[in-house]
Amino acid sequence: MAYMFVKDTNKLFVLHELLRRMHANNYQRPTPPPSATLTGKGLNNAVRLQWNSVSEQATDIIVPDSLGKPFKGYRLLRAQRKEGPYVEIGKWTTDSVLVHEFTDQGSDIGGLRNNVRYYYQLLSFDAGAPMLDLDPMETAPTEGVNSISVVPTTEPSNIAASTGSGTLSDGTLGNISALQLLPTNAGNYASFFSNRNFTMEMTTTSDGKEYFFPVTIKDTISGRSQNIVITPNLKVHGSSSTAGIKEGKGFIPNLFGLGGADVEFQYRYEQLADSFR
Repeated sequence: MAYMFVKDTNKLFVLHELLRRMHANNYQRPTPPPSATLTGKGLNNAVRLQWNSVSEQATDIIVPDSLGKPFKGYRLLRAQRKEGPYVEIGKWTTDSVLVHEFTDQGSDIGGLRNNVRYYYQLLSFDAGAPMLDLDPMETAPTEGVNSISVVPTTEPSNIAASTGSGTLSDGTLGNISALQLLPTNAGNYASFFSNRNFTMEMTTTSDGKEYFFPVTIKDTISGRSQNIVITPNLKVHGSSSTAGIKEGKGFIPNLFGLGGADVEFQYRYEQLADSFR
């Protein structure tokens, strides 16, 4: 009973502090985060959605952070009619990774159709305040701010030759270089890959006999990443017969699954006559 008394007393103190804050601020109530601004662009059987980070700067003068974070995450909804029903197609929270871009290809409805209008809402929500029995609150949809409509459109078929560059990493056993983005669809390439900064990072693993090189290419803006493994036949225990340079080309088809570009790069490793240390 003593524990229950202390617990109830703490809650009473918290409620008293909540009422004090409300009184000091003209009886303002707890509020959800401000709305992020959502924008969209129609692609070929897809829609690219982007938003800013305004919601993540939320503060609540009524509920202190110790009782409930003023921003917890985003929910992205889609409907085929303005009045709904809306279905959730994405959710991101501070417990995982927050993103500010999403490409909707309509995988849950058999794909998006060109020249058909789709409606989107991006709702920002807080963590609520369990000790105050306050459920999480989320922003209301406001047309033109966090509620928009977009029409997928057919992209031009002519594709200009283009390459891109990014930051590459050297490894202790070799390196990767000469990253090239090879456009496969002009519109999707311009939307997802043009003027972006990409990084490629290489690590090393081994089964005790042979080395393998996982490579990760990442879009530093959207946070998208894709992995491949290079297997250049590089032995852990080298010999005079296997020594020499191992080089070739790496290839990643349909980068990030966006239908805009393939990736090609060079790799070069040196097989020593002795075991690697």
